[in-house]
Amino acid sequence: MRQGLWLSVVVSVILGGPGASILRAQDMSFEIEETGQPGAPPAEGPASEALANALRLYQQERYEEASVQFQRVVEGETTDAPANVQKAQFFLGKSLYHLRYYQSALAIFDEIGQAGQAHLFFNQTLQWLAQLASQLPEPAGIIEKVGRYGVDQLEQFNTGETVELYNHLLYLMGRFKYQQAEFEQAIFLLKKVQKTSPFVVKARFFEGITHVRMRKARPAIQAFRSVIEAIESGDVADVDEEERLLNLARISLARVYYTAASQTSAETGERKVDGRLLGNAVEMWTKVDQGSEYWLDAMFEMSWAFFLADEYSRALGNIHALFSPYFQDAYYPEALVVKAVTFFVNCQLDNAEAMVWDFHERYDPVNAELAAVLKQYEGDNSKLFEFLKQVRSGEANLSPRIRGIVFSALSDRTLLRNLEYVTVLQGEQDRLSKAPAPFK
Repeated sequence: MRQGLWLSVVVSVILGGPGASILRAQDMSFEIEETGQPGAPPAEGPASEALANALRLYQQERYEEASVQFQRVVEGETTDAPANVQKAQFFLGKSLYHLRYYQSALAIFDEIGQAGQAHLFFNQTLQWLAQLASQLPEPAGIIEKVGRYGVDQLEQFNTGETVELYNHLLYLMGRFKYQQAEFEQAIFLLKKVQKTSPFVVKARFFEGITHVRMRKARPAIQAFRSVIEAIESGDVADVDEEERLLNLARISLARVYYTAASQTSAETGERKVDGRLLGNAVEMWTKVDQGSEYWLDAMFEMSWAFFLADEYSRALGNIHALFSPYFQDAYYPEALVVKAVTFFVNCQLDNAEAMVWDFHERYDPVNAELAAVLKQYEGDNSKLFEFLKQVRSGEANLSPRIRGIVFSALSDRTLLRNLEYVTVLQGEQDRLSKAPAPFK
């Protein structure tokens, strides 16, 4: 059954799949079968023996056997009317979900979503997409699939029984509107996520990011601060990757303060620096935890703030720390630019020129060697994926010259999510290969 599903997906996912997120959704606590969602309109005509048997097996939670019979109906092996075929397709997706074949279930629900209102079970599929968002990494593209639905269709879940589903869908739809650059609508949806929801912190974070895209500093600052205060005060529970999100909010807030602190006149070209806002930026950077993946980024970015504040020794001190042996796998070539500019404004032209030469001496060979390594995998995503796995496991034969930039690239969250998705797909395919022959 759908054995080739993963082959095309795996190849496309390695270098980037649909969607850009940062965050995996939480599992929801309610049972989908108990949401009280009204059923689809009655099927046309009597059900075939295969469909009736499949529905009976489904009610008995014999999902594997039910899937085989539902698939027969979907593939046209019976005389069922189109409405019955649609019913079989919907229940096939649900059966695969219960069997934890999440990618296969998503493929079924995606077909239903593409049919739109022409499919009897289009509306009922929405809640299953939300549930799948808790099971599959973001590159599965569920945010885009939720986006096929109208915002008004979310309100059917705004009840006491389905409030968690409602908040989850608000978050997903807000993310979709953000991706579509419909920023006002995104903010409207994200703000509606209730304070008691596990998704509220992520919603506030993306609200802040949306305001940044709109170049509105004040509401962005307010949104990021609400994330920090909520996590630090313990007002929220069950937040996925809480510490990472806290530090991400801190560094994001620092960046907003830094940008707002440095303003250039369009008429005169003169730059004015607001010392108070710059100080706020430095304060946020210093609060990024030393064990966080964002700490070195904060150190580097802070060096520019010190430069703007004419605190050149502190700027150079941060740069010196970045090049220490403790961080030999860190990759910050722009740090030499900070040093060069610092020497230049202090009229140390020889030192500034030396930094420029140092930059080319260090990084021109890196560029050439990296290009040669990537050329080996050009057009062969499977080989590239194996190379990335070797890098992650420490088995790749990398020269010290390019080790830093390769490890830096592998820390990219989008790439990591895509690698995670490939692992999920491979695991599902392995399970399918061991399944009974009729199910395959």
